[in-house]
Amino acid sequence: IVMLFLALAFETGWHHLTRRVKRSYHYGDLHELDARASDSSGSLTSQVKHVRLSKELIDRAGSEFMILGFLAFCIFIVNMSGGFEWCARISQASDFDLPVSAAQWLHLAEFIHM
Repeated sequence: IVMLFLALAFETGWHHLTRRVKRSYHYGDLHELDARASDSSGSLTSQVKHVRLSKELIDRAGSEFMILGFLAFCIFIVNMSGGFEWCARISQASDFDLPVSAAQWLHLAEFIHM
């Protein structure tokens, strides 16, 4: 239940933040207003596209969270299907210093994930 409330709180905050950055300052707004007022010929300077840096940051952070969620799902599936037990059996015959138990493989995957 705690995880559910944390997920709902995160989603609500994320939704609020993404709505807020859609109306944030658009770098170049003042330049575009000045260019429109002084030059209506459609020159190259009036065609420059500026981005909302805060929106770009939020979009990229969102994609990172999606990737981390996908990786967590993959780790969950491998763990539940016995994939880490298989890794533990295979790694015992190796000359390299690898994890020797399924729990160590799981912790290694979770550590790399984070």
